[in-house]
Amino acid sequence: MAAFPPCTDLSVSGAKHFDTKAKQDAFFWAKAMQHVYLSYHVGELIGCPYQIENPKSMVATLWRSADYTFNPCDYGGYLPADHINSAYPDIYPSMDAYMKETWLWTGGGFKMPTKLKVQPVEKDFPGFSKLGGKSERTKKIRALTPEGFARAIFEANGNCKPENVVI
Repeated sequence: MAAFPPCTDLSVSGAKHFDTKAKQDAFFWAKAMQHVYLSYHVGELIGCPYQIENPKSMVATLWRSADYTFNPCDYGGYLPADHINSAYPDIYPSMDAYMKETWLWTGGGFKMPTKLKVQPVEKDFPGFSKLGGKSERTKKIRALTPEGFARAIFEANGNCKPENVVI
């Protein structure tokens, strides 16, 4: 199971807005963490490997330290050499050859895959340099799961069969 709680109120890249958000809603972090806690409980309940993904965020402060961190380029080698991003080829370099520190909280026997690194062609996450604003399109692009990492996760954890699930 993969869970992607919204990072809008959790990511440290938005820390400059935390005071303003807290003045508008004293419970904004509690509300944001509901998604994290729900993901954790569902993962534990269904009994298969799970990951909860967020960028570098307050989840580590408000809950617990991340189990793993990675950059997309760490898993770009799982993609073919002629890979072009299937969703946003004009934003993302081929083979996920970019940096974006991502944190994972895991359980249920989750196995972190072996890294097959590629050299990043961009030091920074291209979603920040090529996108601006707060549009839903921008948020969707910035939140896209790296394709190499998705393939690596499936290969390492794809053995969860329906008969293994307990509800």
